[in-house]
Amino acid sequence: MRCKPQTVQQTLPVARLVECRNAKGPWSCDAGQDALLMTLPDASVLAVLPGTVPARSAIAVVREAMQLTVPPFHAPARSLLKDRCRVSQQEAVEFKGATHFRLECTPGVIQLTRDCWNDKCRYFITAGSRTD
Repeated sequence: MRCKPQTVQQTLPVARLVECRNAKGPWSCDAGQDALLMTLPDASVLAVLPGTVPARSAIAVVREAMQLTVPPFHAPARSLLKDRCRVSQQEAVEFKGATHFRLECTPGVIQLTRDCWNDKCRYFITAGSRTD
């Protein structure tokens, strides 16, 4: 369940995202977490959960992923950016200047690397797969 936006961060509305269940008996909901609401080119809304990644970085990672393809068949990554995506930064760094991110979205997972040098950065997807 997504609550009404209560604030704005990095020009995006922020809403509380809550999971509720009623397997047996009354409804129970978790405490929820704040999600940045990004409107995608197809007018759908993606809830971005930045976790410990700064909001500015999480937004940049998702915006870059929207423009990229997933190897080896080069399907558009935007097909995996649906409903909600949790962005996390990976610990391992394979080469100097690299930062690795994991986008766990409702339909799948994207592994993305940001490679920066001399104040310039490029992004590329190293892996992606559907989970639904």
